[in-house]
Amino acid sequence: MRKYNQLVKTIKEEIKTLKGWIGNLLDNLSTAYEKFKDIERDKVIDNPKLFNLTNYLLTYSEIQKEKSKYLKGYAKTNKEKYDFKKLTSAYSYLRKNNIETIGQLQTKIETLKSNSYRLNKKAKTIHKEMEDVEKKILYYEIYKAKKEVYEEYQKKNIFTKEAFYNKHKKDIDQYKVVSGKLKKLLSDKEKLSPKKWNEEKILLM
Repeated sequence: MRKYNQLVKTIKEEIKTLKGWIGNLLDNLSTAYEKFKDIERDKVIDNPKLFNLTNYLLTYSEIQKEKSKYLKGYAKTNKEKYDFKKLTSAYSYLRKNNIETIGQLQTKIETLKSNSYRLNKKAKTIHKEMEDVEKKILYYEIYKAKKEVYEEYQKKNIFTKEAFYNKHKKDIDQYKVVSGKLKKLLSDKEKLSPKKWNEEKILLM
């Protein structure tokens, strides 16, 4: 369960990062083209989907350097460090995943979304299985604790049964309730197996 939750969290963070890149691309492409018209301008116009992201990153980096010139002291140093870290991280990700175009980046995002949905669905299934096995364990503990009283109650004759019930009403009622709930949780051929349920719980964690 923890493994699937961590995977879903990691994928969501990756999608968020990539969407941030897409947003920056759309927001800054126009500015980049105007300031650096000589960088594969013809290629971009002929087929925008083939716009090279590595070139974009370099172009965008140059723009950020220009902006840094207007800053001083800590603000300038901090921005330069942040921009460098962001650039190297983005470049490393693109190379690692063999991504060169915006189209490929968008495809990567869609793939991650699909994986996130699949893992999230799996995590929900595991969560439901965990809830069921925990209920089985809990109900069985109550069932076991109240069973002796209930069996004694069943042995009473018509003259003593009501008095015994009134004296042990809480225990008898609890036994009846958990017995019914266990019956609903168990599959047709499943038996009371607390040891097995505890093993399943460990595997699901």
